[in-house]
Amino acid sequence: MTNTEVEYMYRDGSNYKQYGRAVFEGELTEEQVATIWANTGSTWGDDHFLPAQVGLEVVAENFESHYDDDHPWHELISIEPTESLPTEDTPAAEWFEQWVDIQWDVEAAEARFQEWVYHTPQGH
Repeated sequence: MTNTEVEYMYRDGSNYKQYGRAVFEGELTEEQVATIWANTGSTWGDDHFLPAQVGLEVVAENFESHYDDDHPWHELISIEPTESLPTEDTPAAEWFEQWVDIQWDVEAAEARFQEWVYHTPQGH
């Protein structure tokens, strides 16, 4: 069975990176993938999104410290068919539904991000 692999990353203002990967059961259509790409974008870039709002790990929170140029936006790298086993409980078609007509809740993402910053030491 073909599944769907999603790769994404967090890049802070100093170009430090954390990578994320999720595999969903089932394959998305080309139209579904196009819809997801069309629904990314922010003042940070055309391919940016807020992962927690579509059920993905916030890999920015994997850093052990924070910096003044950090932000909540992540970059979508790829959405590809794969033979890899699913890593997520949500089927691909159900995950896709989260992207349909999404309106990013920047205020909620910023609040979550500030909570992480509060509990994480400042980097040097």
